[in-house]
Amino acid sequence: MKLGKIFSALKYLNWATIALYFSKKGSLKKYLGESRFSYYTQKQLGLPVVKFFKIFPRCQDAGESICIIAEEKTGGLSALELQYLSSIVKCYPIKSIFEIGTFDGCAATHMILNSQSPDQCIIFTLDLPDNNTDQHYSHDPGNKGFLELRRPGYYIEKYVEKGVTQLFCDSQKFDFDPYFNTMDLVFIDGNHNMPFIQKDTENALKMLKPNGIIIWHDYFGVPGEPVTDYLNQLSQKLQIIRIEKTCFAIYQKNENNR
Repeated sequence: MKLGKIFSALKYLNWATIALYFSKKGSLKKYLGESRFSYYTQKQLGLPVVKFFKIFPRCQDAGESICIIAEEKTGGLSALELQYLSSIVKCYPIKSIFEIGTFDGCAATHMILNSQSPDQCIIFTLDLPDNNTDQHYSHDPGNKGFLELRRPGYYIEKYVEKGVTQLFCDSQKFDFDPYFNTMDLVFIDGNHNMPFIQKDTENALKMLKPNGIIIWHDYFGVPGEPVTDYLNQLSQKLQIIRIEKTCFAIYQKNENNR
């Protein structure tokens, strides 16, 4: 853990953290992460926080019509985030999606299963090749343990018959040109370090159709986190907002907020 995160964690030192430390159940890191998230959310720093249904009013009545797969691992998305992401593609005419960061394919699978137009929707999902895995840790050394959990395509192979195309390449080297100006939705959940988040965002903006949407995952609002710092800076040029009770940041391309 980086020194900055260690010192930041001292804000939340209490009997709960001490008990978790000695319990040896691996809960301390999660507790500290959630505490940091809550702390900076309450301070209202960074992107403006907006309620989901104010941004996507058509999703109000989606409710039980959303299909959520009953599996233990969900690719890093919370249950609420998975519900919201599924609701967006269910309630809006989104037919072309590009995902950067397949991980286990959970997000892509839920988007295609909940698509408003499943026979017309196409999803491209990009992730690192599954060979020479050790070399990939240099891309994100702070998350080696998380990278070891990668199982690209697990959900896709198990639950999807058609509509999802898996692509394998480092996003720094991938040729995005054929996808420019063709996407209704781009979901960015790949490497969160610089310069990856910057280049992935630049390519995402080029891929968007008019009125297209970019969703970034893992915006925590915590200073010093690459996604947070980058999007805070980018929000000076683009109208980017954060969805309440999630780690989603949203940008919609139109003539009024370019």
